[in-house]
Amino acid sequence: MRADAMAQWLAQKEGSCLSRESLSCVNSQLGGVLPQWYLTLVATLPIVGVELAWLAYPDEEGEDQLEWFEFADADLLVELNLATYPGELLRQLGYVVFAFGVNNAGNCYAFSITDGDDPAVYEVWHDAAQTIEEMKVALEHQYGVTRLSTRFSSFLQMLKVDV
Repeated sequence: MRADAMAQWLAQKEGSCLSRESLSCVNSQLGGVLPQWYLTLVATLPIVGVELAWLAYPDEEGEDQLEWFEFADADLLVELNLATYPGELLRQLGYVVFAFGVNNAGNCYAFSITDGDDPAVYEVWHDAAQTIEEMKVALEHQYGVTRLSTRFSSFLQMLKVDV
């Protein structure tokens, strides 16, 4: 989906942006790891609190399987990255959990903070790992981890808004 179409669609929803003040607080609690592109995205696009979907499995009978998720608000960003699995493990390995699964409770969505301004997006199952070593293996071999897109911008473009 093009950025302007997404902005128009989101304007019709009851999403919100995160304030610069709350983002500064969150970023401080996370050790200053949130990249500028992400801070700008959630501060300017009312995407927080809106259920979004992507096409997980096309169905030949026209009943596509969608996966639903939400971008985390400020409090949940801290919780997902510092106090829950797998977010705590992902954070220690250089990832940020930015969203959570709606229809797969406990699953999270993450990106690497070392992959530049347009990193890949991953869905990580809630039970992908319980130790750092297990998470390293999960990420390397995609056990309980699915790379949804090689670029964050492409991930945003693949979201379904006509459902």
